[in-house]
Amino acid sequence: MDEDTNGIEAQEVRATRPQRVSGLRRFFQAQQLYESVQPLFVITFWHGLTPFFIKSDGAGNKKLKESIFGYINTFLHITIYVACYMLTLINDFETVAGYFFNSGVSRFGDTLQIFSGLIGVTIIYITAMLPKQRLEYSLRTVQDIDLMLHKVGVKIIYTKLLHYSYFSILLVVAVDTVYSCGNFMLLKLANLEPSTPLYVVFTLQHTVISIATMMYHGFVKMLEMRLTMLNEVLKKLAHQWDNSIVKPMPKQRSLQCLDSFSMYTIVTNNPCEIIQESMEIHHMICDAASTANKYFTYQLLTIISIAFLLIVFDAYYVLEILLGKSAHEGKFKTVEFVTFFSCQMILYVIAIVSIVEGSNRAIQKSEKNQWHCALTTE
Repeated sequence: MDEDTNGIEAQEVRATRPQRVSGLRRFFQAQQLYESVQPLFVITFWHGLTPFFIKSDGAGNKKLKESIFGYINTFLHITIYVACYMLTLINDFETVAGYFFNSGVSRFGDTLQIFSGLIGVTIIYITAMLPKQRLEYSLRTVQDIDLMLHKVGVKIIYTKLLHYSYFSILLVVAVDTVYSCGNFMLLKLANLEPSTPLYVVFTLQHTVISIATMMYHGFVKMLEMRLTMLNEVLKKLAHQWDNSIVKPMPKQRSLQCLDSFSMYTIVTNNPCEIIQESMEIHHMICDAASTANKYFTYQLLTIISIAFLLIVFDAYYVLEILLGKSAHEGKFKTVEFVTFFSCQMILYVIAIVSIVEGSNRAIQKSEKNQWHCALTTE
């Protein structure tokens, strides 16, 4: 028992003193929590959504650092965004949708979209900046959770988490680039030249919403994976407990846990201690999730509100052309017209569904974990 405990403590010491990796490999390998989420914070920092960046201390450990440049950057983003929106208002309520469809209803919809976008994106920036201490607390709690998980036999593969962060960023960049470039190419082909403020407003709005959604999904995935790992621990323990009824087992049982983001480790420990530590871990995960939820609440409500408004008017425009009595007249073919509004509508439907589905998935994992915990305590 003492040898196993000493082995775990030695592994924890090595985990807190990461080895230095040279060359390009250091960008694709992670040994700590903050290393695995560093790409996400680089994106949010440069887009003004967080005032934090991740920096190494003298021992090679990563941690969050607050920067005055982060606040200046946020102020500049809000200023540029508001100024460009005001210029589009002055320029006869200019919108990308207005180039495709021009009617009394569309002008009303454009006005609503301009004001909702102006207010919404500003709210996203402000609510991402002011409650920043909740973001810090949630990350610190997750770091403590990882140390607790290590004690019950779970060693997290942070490199896979880092790769997941890179994949999320590449997906967001690809979708936003294809969507924005595709829309402006349609306007170019029709010999229409939107103003520079409209370019900025259109691109920045979708980018901010995408990054905020990506950050939320990153936290949901982070907590969901730890719930999955804890579930595996409790499932193994429950299985051993059931077997002990048929065949006596020693007091110190070997416990193995395997997850796509964790590796096999063997811990010999008292089952009662494992159950107690698992309950503490679950409580900490719930605490981190509750804090993160408070941080993202207003951002997500704003995103859903903007998305709902765009979906309603986009659906109206498409149905008006496809089912309307009069054919579409203008510089765009019906296919191009329907493609533009359908793509915009689908993009925001996916955003809403992903937010709801991510939250629901995490809740189901938590309920499953509570069930396993209750089963083992019985």
